[in-house]
Parts: sequence; C-alpha cells; structure tokens
Amino acid sequence: MLRRAEKAEAARDANAKWLGELLAVIHRDGGHYQSQHGDEKAVDEAHMIVARLLTERDEARAQVAMAYEAAAKTCSLAATNYLGKGADTDLGSRSRAICDVACRIRALIPADAKAALEAYGREKVREGMQRAADLFKDANHGEHIMSAILAAIEKEGGE
Repeated sequence: MLRRAEKAEAARDANAKWLGELLAVIHRDGGHYQSQHGDEKAVDEAHMIVARLLTERDEARAQVAMAYEAAAKTCSLAATNYLGKGADTDLGSRSRAICDVACRIRALIPADAKAALEAYGREKVREGMQRAADLFKDANHGEHIMSAILAAIEKEGGE
C-alpha cells in the first residue's frame, strides 16, 4: 500500500515538473509567471498565448499563399498585356511562357499556406454573413431572413 502511494506521489511530482517546464516555455520566462500567479492562472494564460500563436501562424501561412498568388497574378497580367499587343507568334509564345511561369508559381504554394488562405477566406465570409444577419436584425426585417443567414454561417463553419 505504501509503495503504491509513493508511486502516485512520484507521478504527481513528475507531472508538476513537466507542467512547469511546459508553462515556462509557453510564457518564455523560466517559470516565473507560474510561481508568481499559480498553476491555474498560468495554464489559463498559456491557453490564450497558444491560441494567439496558432492564429498568428495561420495568418502568416495565408500571407505566404497571398504572396505566391500575387506573383502568379503579376505573370498572368504580363501575359495578357503581351496578347493585347498583337497576335504575332513571338508575343504568343512569350505569353504562353509567362502563363506557364504563373502556373509553376501557384504549384509552389505550400499546402499548409493554401489551406490557411482558404480558411482565412471562409472566416471572412462568415464575418460578412454575421454582419448581414446583424443588419437585418437591427432593421427589424423578417426573422426568416436572419435565420437563413445564420444557418448558412453554421454550414460554412462545418466545412
């Protein structure tokens, strides 16, 4: 019985040690925040820090995808400009080459960056739909319109 209690106490001590290590890394302070504010507040704050960092990471990935897309659009615009100047063979082949470069640039977009950009777009659509629902509600329009918009938001969020 005593042996089991000793093992349980050792496990609790190890868990407390690893919790402290993890919180020190998240808070970037060597454990000072936890010792000053206690475990509960340090864990709550750590949740917020991690959520913020994940959001920032996803936004950065979306920005990477936007940069690739901007480069590809620049190539596509250049190709369109070449085609607009005439249909001679030299310009047509340049235009095709530029379009090929645009496709190759788009193919370089990392999958996580593309996914982050798509998620960012979906979130912006949701925000717009929520705003539309709020406007209809504020303007005292029919409840069925607001309900339809809110249902569409939920459907978008489930994808």
